[in-house]
Amino acid sequence: MRGRRKALLLFSEGLDYPMADVFDSPTGSDITKATQDAINAAAHANVNFFTLDPRGLLGMTTDFIEMTRNGPPDYAGADFSKPAGTPHSGVQALLGEIRLTQASIAVTLIAWVAATLDTTEVLLRRWHGGDVGGSIEQILFITIIQALIWGNFVYQFARLGYLHRRLAHRPLSHDERERFDERKAPSLAILVPSYKEEVAVVRRTLL
Repeated sequence: MRGRRKALLLFSEGLDYPMADVFDSPTGSDITKATQDAINAAAHANVNFFTLDPRGLLGMTTDFIEMTRNGPPDYAGADFSKPAGTPHSGVQALLGEIRLTQASIAVTLIAWVAATLDTTEVLLRRWHGGDVGGSIEQILFITIIQALIWGNFVYQFARLGYLHRRLAHRPLSHDERERFDERKAPSLAILVPSYKEEVAVVRRTLL
């Protein structure tokens, strides 16, 4: 399909090869170059790669997964005194980020109250003094300040929710992932393009 965007779904668990070990894996640079060549060829051919890991959400070592499979880190032998790079050290980092975010929300709340009281006082003083232009100017200033503080609150609370979800996340064990892979797959699956795709392409996919 010349001149059209193409999509390639790549189901892979990654490359099980010590790419960073330049001494014990002399072909690592060759693999990296071959991968870069494939990416360049796909870019020239207008092909998009969508990689899917059948193992699901990862980011933790197998040892960590096995150690946390029986419950939350607080009940699975988490040792918060361990240095970074050891199992469960990520839990301590998340707890620290949560406390930092909560402190930031408290500081922002205090600053919001102080700014609201001060700017409102100025507005009332100008309004009672008959300064219409100054009152309008102060209203615009208050609107901008409130919008900026509102955006900060939205970010801080979104960050707090994200950190709590990260802390509560429990990855599937190896046995659970294997049972998921053993389930019978449907005989036919249709992927419907929707993001910035031409209407004709969507119609041909569905019809």
